[in-house]
Formats: sequence, C-alpha cells, structure tokens
Amino acid sequence: VFVKFFTDALAAKRAGELPEALAAVLVRAVRALPPAPPTRPPVLARGPFLTRAQALAALAEAGRATVELGLVDSVFGNISYNLDGVVLISQTGAALDALEGQVDACPLDCSSCAGLTASSELAAHAALARLDGRPAILHGHPKFAVIASMDCSRPDCPERLSCHVACRARRFLGEAPIVPGEVGTGPRGLVHTMPPALVGRPGVVVLGHGVFTAGRVDFGEALLALCAIEGLARRQRLTALGVA
Repeated sequence: VFVKFFTDALAAKRAGELPEALAAVLVRAVRALPPAPPTRPPVLARGPFLTRAQALAALAEAGRATVELGLVDSVFGNISYNLDGVVLISQTGAALDALEGQVDACPLDCSSCAGLTASSELAAHAALARLDGRPAILHGHPKFAVIASMDCSRPDCPERLSCHVACRARRFLGEAPIVPGEVGTGPRGLVHTMPPALVGRPGVVVLGHGVFTAGRVDFGEALLALCAIEGLARRQRLTALGVA
C-alpha cells in the first residue's frame, strides 16, 4: 500500500493531475514517515570471516540491522556470505532479524542439496559469487528505492505493462543500475540481470522488487550502500512530489 500510494502520487504529479485531496493526504503521509536511513549506519562485525561460526554471527547481526533500519520487512529479503566456495544463505521465508538456525550452507559446486530450503534467490547469489569476488551480499526491499525503480517518464513505452521483466531503458539510481528481472531461474529471471549489473558497483536495483548490495570483506560496506541508495531515492522522490 505504501509503495502504491507514492507511486500513484508521483504518476499524478508528473501528469499534472494531482488532486487537491490527494495532495493533502500526501503532506500528512510525509509528516508521518519514519526517519530516513542513516548516512552512518551501525558498525557491524569486521571481516573477513575465517570460520563458519564467525560468518553465521555476522549474517545474523547484519540481518537484524537491516530490519531495524526499515530497509526490509522481517521475512522479506535475503543475505549470504561466500565462505571458501560455500554460500551461507538465509532460508526461504526466514526472518532477517532472527536468522539463528535459519541459514543454509550451499556449495557453489552443487555438491549438496541444502539449497532445497535456501532462499529462492540462491541462484542469483551464487551467480554473483562466481562473477564478483565480494563475499557479502545483502538484499532488501527499501520502499523508496522500489518506488524510484517504477517512477518512469515514458508512459507511452510499448513495454509499459511488462517493465519489471522487459525494460530495456538504461536507468540509474545514483550509481546503482535499475534492471528488470523476476525471482527464479527462468529466462526472465533476475539471476541473468542482477549479477552482471552489480559487478564493480555498490548496488543494483531490481525493478519493482528491491536492492542488492555487496561487501568486499563483511556486511558493513553492503549495509552502507543499501542505506545510501534508499536515502537518495527518498530525497529524489519527495523532491519530485514537492514535499521534501
């Protein structure tokens, strides 16, 4: 509801058709917003992590921070750490603020069936691990980043009704590319679009879905990038609505 409300308000504003009643509700909604993500998020455990116990503790800590900062609702999003070729990843449906006992160890060589209960985005995490040397991957659904990804200035685009999987426009949110892709390993899956877009960048936004970030040794860098992307999206969209 939050995402749809602001997305509809932005579309009406850009079309010059923002009703007075909606504008009044918009002002009230903005006044009730929680604080923006901090520019200096909490300090997390320093890596690199050399043992599974260290990595699991870091996963749990980073997951809690992501939820507490409002960058994801508890059972959404996922997180992983590549420890010597084994991707430690949150299980499907796991609450990021309660990850103890909810992490699967999935070898990149597919020598284990542990991935059966792992996050539905295991394939995307594994693909990124193979392409990019950064071991820490954090995925959240910060609301204004999702809103920004759907804030398109091309209402007459022929792919307007399938942008989340078919958008071919080159778009960015700051330094983060905005790419299409759906969950899963199908031909239109984000497993094909997200990993190459994130290589060498602080983060990537999957259209209508959420943000992936990565850290070179631990989750501190990934959390900082997630906060920065959401903060930028929030400032830009509220400015566009004239309520910043």
